[in-house]
Amino acid sequence: MTDRDEFPTIRRLEETRTPPERLPEAVEALAAAIERGHHIALVAGEGARLCRLYSAVAIRDFEEDEAHGVVLVATADRARRLARSIDRIGAAAGWMTVSWTSERAAAGAPLPDRAVIVATPARLLEDVRKGDVSLGRMRFLALDDVAALETEWTAVEGVLQAGEGEIRRVAATHRRDDRFDELVTRLLPRARRWPPELFADDERAPATSGPPLRWAVAAGYDARLARLAAVIHGWATRTDADSVTVWCDAAVAESVSHLLAIEGFALAGPGEIGVAVRPLADLTDGPADGPSGPAVLFGLPWSADELRSALGPATARAAVVEPRHVAQLEILAARVGWPSRPLPDTPRAFAEEVEGFRDMIEEAIASRDLAGGALLIEPLLEEHGFERVAAALATLLRDRPAVPPARDAPTPGPRDTDASPRTRPSRDAERATRPTWSRVWINVGRKEGAAPGDFVGAITGETGAVGGQIGKIDIKQKFSLIDIDSMVVDEVVRGLNGKQIKGRDVVVRLDRSPA
Repeated sequence: MTDRDEFPTIRRLEETRTPPERLPEAVEALAAAIERGHHIALVAGEGARLCRLYSAVAIRDFEEDEAHGVVLVATADRARRLARSIDRIGAAAGWMTVSWTSERAAAGAPLPDRAVIVATPARLLEDVRKGDVSLGRMRFLALDDVAALETEWTAVEGVLQAGEGEIRRVAATHRRDDRFDELVTRLLPRARRWPPELFADDERAPATSGPPLRWAVAAGYDARLARLAAVIHGWATRTDADSVTVWCDAAVAESVSHLLAIEGFALAGPGEIGVAVRPLADLTDGPADGPSGPAVLFGLPWSADELRSALGPATARAAVVEPRHVAQLEILAARVGWPSRPLPDTPRAFAEEVEGFRDMIEEAIASRDLAGGALLIEPLLEEHGFERVAAALATLLRDRPAVPPARDAPTPGPRDTDASPRTRPSRDAERATRPTWSRVWINVGRKEGAAPGDFVGAITGETGAVGGQIGKIDIKQKFSLIDIDSMVVDEVVRGLNGKQIKGRDVVVRLDRSPA
């Protein structure tokens, strides 16, 4: 643990806590980096108490009277949740937190002198370009989940360019991959990285003996209680276990015990299974004691050590969590060295054969990153529940006609092929970064081995254009066509002419051919 007396930022952060609680693992581990102003890169998802990390950075970096911090998030819902959590700390520390939503921007609300702005990239960049908000006093920029921000990466680049001077950067991701590593190398030089288990060469903690961690999700508290009971019932019918340990926060231990008593689990009798409900606070002195058997976590643990202590001795491991906490639970399991996968849902009867459709869904579950999609539909899950939302999505997907790819599909632009984390931008991102485009012709193409990153690097390196002012890049065999913000297209033509790309002298001119 960190010697707090050495780091005044951590002491000041502790003073803002009401009621007292533990500091998150990330704040403890990165205390020195926070205090000394380093860039920070970490693998963490929602539920890792990142609000305290961002708040600790703000306390350290807001030494002057007028200073701003920016936290970019994937959805407006996440912006509001995170802003509320940060504001509890900021109010005590003497600064405000602003959830920069479209409603606030439309109302023309002024920006406080000392504030943390939590916003989606497209919404914030649009208002920066309109002059409604200035980022000239930005002291730190946090990317709350790089993997989830990929669809708005052009807007993220625009916000990065809007800052002035030295800006501390914090980047978190729920999924470490080559794109994230490239981002850290490019934008966070010499960043402090955490946790070490997931930044090691093998990217995984050593394998640990024992069963995998199975998890179940439910959107509401009552639904999670019911899912917990279903998990224990399943163990009672499929295993020889006569007792189960349930670990949960002390604040909910009474309600969990009450539910399980109603379900018939409180007292173990012939043919029944007994349940012991224990608060996670009991793990502060080390691993769980007592006989080993099935154990389930009701909620998200604070740390990998807490997960290991609670479920390490178990003969079967499970967790019941909120949908948005699955990514963090999987990160904690990876740090411990346990494989993790979902528990099966209750069977659903369909009137027709849908094996092919199920195979398609299973392939998507196995091969696609689902965290971004979970963020988008979370409000629907809260209102309607998993069953109805899943059924609606399945109906829409099955009813959608197949659209064959165009025969002469254009070469993917930089959002699809560049090494930086870019995919097709969202509709808000397109609106926020939609200046009038002018197309330029460049005498370098596939023949020279050119890639989108070569053009982006040359344009941003040789001219004053930024990433958000570069649009579609269409690379042909002997030349390329690039969309440039009309406000800077003349500067790009002048700046690139005579330079070299892939060893060839560049000739650039405005393209007058029809689009």
